[in-house]
Amino acid sequence: TGQLIPQLTSLIGDPDVDVRRSASDSLASLGMHIRPSDVEGLLLPAALRLSRSGTGGAEGGDSIGGGSDGAESEGEAQTQAAEDLRITSSNLLADLASLPPPRMTPDLVSRRIVPAVLTLCSSSSSPSSESSSPTAAATANGFRVRRSAVQALPRVLASCPEADARDRVLPAFDALSR
Repeated sequence: TGQLIPQLTSLIGDPDVDVRRSASDSLASLGMHIRPSDVEGLLLPAALRLSRSGTGGAEGGDSIGGGSDGAESEGEAQTQAAEDLRITSSNLLADLASLPPPRMTPDLVSRRIVPAVLTLCSSSSSPSSESSSPTAAATANGFRVRRSAVQALPRVLASCPEADARDRVLPAFDALSR
């Protein structure tokens, strides 16, 4: 476990979406076979780091997008890369929230996962007001990240305490559905 988890956590930041997805699925599956304390101490921090990608110096994403045609193109590639990592995080957080107790307790979901997913629900990248295409505009305001967070909400909802479901998760879901 000590050697496998660091390898998998490095792969969830890979530029290739298929590699990220496989590594994320492997980490979530591994959660069923390691000590509950390792889920909180090793797996959850990796997902939480990804959830902050591109929001203030988080690593990852420099190699996604290949070459650039200037500063604007490079900035768009970095924004895309950061969003891709936050989408991976959203899926991994939902998978981890779905782990049964004692591996993932309602209290742990409430303290660590709910705040991260709610932050992803309100995600927006650095807006690029000069984007001319609809795709660029949607990416600029974090639509894909919010969509993945909304898709994670039902699994988080099933694992969090009733008060959190009523007071935090359901209102976020309702706000995003408008």
